[in-house]
Amino acid sequence: MKIDDFVLLVTVRNRHFNLRRVIKHYEDLECRKIIVDHSAEPFEDKHNLKNAGFEYYYFHEDLNFFDIITKVVEKIDEKFILNCADDDLAIKSTILECVTFLSRNEDYGSCNGLYLEG
Repeated sequence: MKIDDFVLLVTVRNRHFNLRRVIKHYEDLECRKIIVDHSAEPFEDKHNLKNAGFEYYYFHEDLNFFDIITKVVEKIDEKFILNCADDDLAIKSTILECVTFLSRNEDYGSCNGLYLEG
């Protein structure tokens, strides 16, 4: 599924075991995909992230979360962003529905799709 002008932003903190599920769930989603990791240690399996099309940014857990997100968001040029945690998996068809809705209704600033909680 290809979604233009959209970025998936997944945040993780000390739960790298969830990232394998994130990779598998979103690997066929054709868009910019970013993992922001603010754990004690970086994710060891960065090779699989890159193969699945994810950009990976690591920041030590001692840094302020909002400062981290600000640094990453400044690198994003896409019009639409989905920010989700590593244990929330958005249902991909609803991502496309939300982006389509927001593209056609510019007076709206956000919308909510469906997701699975882990």
